[in-house]
Amino acid sequence: MKNAVQYNLAVCLIYIITGYIGLMIAVPPGYATAIWPPYGIALGFVLVWGLKTIPGVFIGSFILNIYITFINVTNALNQLAIVAGLIVGVGTVLQVILGWWLVKFFIQLKNPLQLPKDILIFALLTGPVSCVVAATIGNIGLYFIAILPSQNLLTSWVTWWVGDSISALIFTPVFLIVFAQPAKLWRSRITPILIPLCIVFITIVFAYFFYRQSEIKRVQSEFMETTKYKLHQLTDKLNLTTEMGRELAFFLALKPSITNADFQYLGGNLLQRNSIIQSVQWVPKVTNRNDFNKIHQIKITDKSTGQYYPEKNKSEYYPVLFSLSKSEDTLPIGYDLLSNPNLSKIIKQRIQDKSPFFSMVLSKKGEITKVFIASAIYMKGELAGLLVLQINLLDLFKDTFDNFVNYSNLTIQQESNHSTPNAVYKIYENTEYLNTNRLIHISLSHSFLGELWNIQAISSLYFINYEYSWQLWLSLTTTLLFCVLMNIILFILYGQRYLIESLANARSLQLQTEKAKTKLLLNATGEGILWIDANYNISFINTVAENLLGYSNDELKEEPIYKILFEKALNEISPPLESLSVYKAISEKMVIKTNESVFWRKDHSYFWVEYTCIPIIIKKTVKGAAIIFSDISERLENGIKLAKMAHTDPLTKLPNRLSFFDFLEHAIARAQRNKKQFAICFIDVDNFKFINDTFGHVSGDKFLSILSGLIRAQLRDTDYFARIGGDEFGLIFEEAYQTHDLIKILKRILMTFDKPILIDNQYMKASLSIGISIYPKNGKDPETLFKNADIAMYQAKELGKSTFSFYSEYANERALKYNQIELALLQAIREKRYHVFYQPMVHTVSRKIVGVEALLRWEDEMLKSLPLVESLLIAEDRGIIYELGQLILQLSFNEYQEISKNRPNLHLAINISIKQLESTSFTTLVKDLLNQYQINPKKIYFEIKEAYFIKDPDKIISNMMVISNFGIRFVLDNFGTGYSSVHLLKKLPLSFLKIDRTFISELEKKTDDATIALTTIQLSHGLGMKSIAEGVENVEQLELLKKWGCAIAQGYYFAQPMPLNELLVWMTKYEKSLKQKSSET
Repeated sequence: MKNAVQYNLAVCLIYIITGYIGLMIAVPPGYATAIWPPYGIALGFVLVWGLKTIPGVFIGSFILNIYITFINVTNALNQLAIVAGLIVGVGTVLQVILGWWLVKFFIQLKNPLQLPKDILIFALLTGPVSCVVAATIGNIGLYFIAILPSQNLLTSWVTWWVGDSISALIFTPVFLIVFAQPAKLWRSRITPILIPLCIVFITIVFAYFFYRQSEIKRVQSEFMETTKYKLHQLTDKLNLTTEMGRELAFFLALKPSITNADFQYLGGNLLQRNSIIQSVQWVPKVTNRNDFNKIHQIKITDKSTGQYYPEKNKSEYYPVLFSLSKSEDTLPIGYDLLSNPNLSKIIKQRIQDKSPFFSMVLSKKGEITKVFIASAIYMKGELAGLLVLQINLLDLFKDTFDNFVNYSNLTIQQESNHSTPNAVYKIYENTEYLNTNRLIHISLSHSFLGELWNIQAISSLYFINYEYSWQLWLSLTTTLLFCVLMNIILFILYGQRYLIESLANARSLQLQTEKAKTKLLLNATGEGILWIDANYNISFINTVAENLLGYSNDELKEEPIYKILFEKALNEISPPLESLSVYKAISEKMVIKTNESVFWRKDHSYFWVEYTCIPIIIKKTVKGAAIIFSDISERLENGIKLAKMAHTDPLTKLPNRLSFFDFLEHAIARAQRNKKQFAICFIDVDNFKFINDTFGHVSGDKFLSILSGLIRAQLRDTDYFARIGGDEFGLIFEEAYQTHDLIKILKRILMTFDKPILIDNQYMKASLSIGISIYPKNGKDPETLFKNADIAMYQAKELGKSTFSFYSEYANERALKYNQIELALLQAIREKRYHVFYQPMVHTVSRKIVGVEALLRWEDEMLKSLPLVESLLIAEDRGIIYELGQLILQLSFNEYQEISKNRPNLHLAINISIKQLESTSFTTLVKDLLNQYQINPKKIYFEIKEAYFIKDPDKIISNMMVISNFGIRFVLDNFGTGYSSVHLLKKLPLSFLKIDRTFISELEKKTDDATIALTTIQLSHGLGMKSIAEGVENVEQLELLKKWGCAIAQGYYFAQPMPLNELLVWMTKYEKSLKQKSSET
């Protein structure tokens, strides 16, 4: 059900889209198209996925044809558009069903269309035959609902039938090539049929578009020129009428007075000569109404209310006195023209302008009722009156414009300043069932009747059908039929080719099957088999033997068995025939087995085999032998590999620890024998634990593998390089005659690691510490030499790492001491022989306790005797600082709960190691501890040392940012003793700068110390931080710091570091004392 809905949605959407595109190649005015792509695609859907897609076809056709009716006919979504959509939709569905049924009945639905007969029948049935349905139903239906005129019925049917037929013959095969089954057969037609067809079709469509645009422009231009020509004809007729009126006015002006007899004679002559003129009237100018009535016995009237009434007294009148007319629709005798507001305005304006003639238009509801041409007659220099000619402008337009056969709408707009502004008059309008937006619209200005007019014209459907070149449609149809013919020919040619290939493949398959049957038994075994004849020439080898030897069966056929038994047997003297196992097998007619032997491959390499030679005896006669062999190279090599693996490191492929000490023993023996010296180096990777913790052990292993290759590239062939274990490597220089030669090599190795190494799109930075011991100076046995090189390596680390050091007795003593300290550290941590002391931190102004700093104190006697800094440095160097730092954090957080119980605003400052900040796991640890002890992170300050920070800031800054986001603030400790730059300080998420005690101890005595302290305080203010001073020991120092703006101070002046219980007692006494002093002041 779900698939059916998807198919219907797909066919509906594709039908609408391709239909819209098809309209783009329609012949104007937009209903005739030489190809209708939706039908071909819809038929393809039904042929591939069956009648379940019919609803989608109907809906797509229904919606699309509502749209077509909307844009071409109604310009509105109404009942007519819906009925048109239903008619065409039903016709399309019936046509698709008929096409599907015809294919099913005559050639079957799953027919791959390989035979020419099937291809031609398919083209005939899906195209011309079935496409009669939609064209017939659609055209008859549209005719009966008055959308399609009868004169266009045949033309529309032909274009409809042709468009659907061509679509079925082009797009249906294309659709089947893309979607029909079997997929292998249909998709194989993409290159030979689909691609050429698409190229030709697209070329034709693009050519049509260019041709169509030029034809549209030509028709538009023709309509414009035709309209201009008709307007010129109209203007000539009006100009002739105007001139005839002016001649009559001239003759009347020559008379001393205008009598009815003269007017009747001259006016009657004018009416006979000019058919355009409907009436001729003499309208004198009257200033005395009563005299006019007495002389002419005519009453002056108006018609403003629809009836004639005596005109009211005015200063002047323009009544109709004499009149000649061809019709009754004219102005009556006595009618005052000034009584009409429109006429009055024009007459007064033109008389004021002294215009010799002018036009006047009377209209009603946008339609012209009367048009007058008036000529002014002057006698003795005074205006005597107006000669008024009434013309039938609508009939004149109708006659001139050929009964408007080329027009569906024609309006004129008078642009003269003397007329009503923007007055628009409808000359002709014919409502056709066609959206006028699809017709030609023009607008132009033209002058006639003494006025400037704007003419708006819309072409008729007849004009477009008459003027439009149907050669365009015929040319497009012809070229598309060429596409159809090409499609059919390609289908036939490819079908024939496919049939020929199928027959050839079938024959080949039959032969291969027969051949395979003969080899089946031979190739079924996993061993190689060779057949040799009695002359020891190879006659056959099976597939396994081909793979093992690298020869094909044809290459070894008739070749002597020597070719695979001996590499150079054919070019040199062959070994005795009697020595071969195959000889014994054939000559003695017995099975001979050989456990280890060598066969030679085609590429001149060899491999170890075990083989059995079995004689082939037919009728007691030896015809040859079968050699059955198997490759035992892997079995033999495994033994070698097992021995090698015991002495090779699997990761770096270097010799391992066992191999290193074995080589070292032999090197000592050679040196003793030759009385020479040599050097042994112990190499350790600095900070390798950080690489593993940060990037993971997989990346760490890759790093070690690359590192070993980089070091090996700097060594000589005589140097021995091995991996001792972990991140430790051993190096033996047997040819170390001069120390400076050895130093050159070591420097090259160290320089190799100046730049980071790119592994998995990540840069890793590491360095090496190298210790060197010399035989026999620093030891005469492997253990002593190796131990002393190890001691020298630790000395190199103390020198700052990324360097080398030669063994010395001082280094030995120092290494022993550091080892003892390391053991003491590990024991103290294991036995928890340490405490946390706290030193109060006081606000310099209010003297209130604002926090405490947690400080580590050892209980171990040896560690107590050492400076705390020294023990912590060794803890960092030996990697103990991670565990120790976690324990101090846990203990400090736990005891802080007791400290802050009654003092929630106190902060806790804790010193952390840079090593901790370098580890990505540290941020997770801090977050977990904050959650575990429910501590507000804003009350925690982490103090870091300036001197160590500047070595590798990028990773540390990143982790500091993460911790800052928790809410924890950072303090830069011992500021002034390192080398921090202002630029670096701006990058750090710092809240405080802590001035080192070395600048505070003699602050009040030494000007330099005071300057440094003051500058540090000002720098902290400039960077938006606060300052802390440690080591304050007297009130003078405190007052200076307060004066300079230092926020917090700590030192012996307030209290020494103390355990938790003493701290709580001290804080109570201090706060009580402070409160007492405050009350006294």
